[in-house]
Amino acid sequence: MYFPVSITIGQSKIPLHAIFEFMAFFVGFRYYLLLRKRHGDAIKSDNRIWIIIGAIFRAIIGSHLVGGLESIEQLQLAPNKWMHFY
Repeated sequence: MYFPVSITIGQSKIPLHAIFEFMAFFVGFRYYLLLRKRHGDAIKSDNRIWIIIGAIFRAIIGSHLVGGLESIEQLQLAPNKWMHFY
């Protein structure tokens, strides 16, 4: 198996990662709507924006951390460790 895995439809190649990522977002959002319909919304609108802002910054920090730790050899050889994570 070669990565990235893709399927060919006619002359087009569609990466499976994009398909599964879209499905995950779609199913997750529909499940959220179902739960909110059944149980109501427990989060006030004022708090919701702060939760979204926190999630955005956490995702940025987490992606840089994981990306920087992907190759320990390059991290050890980097002259500036902080710039390596950037």
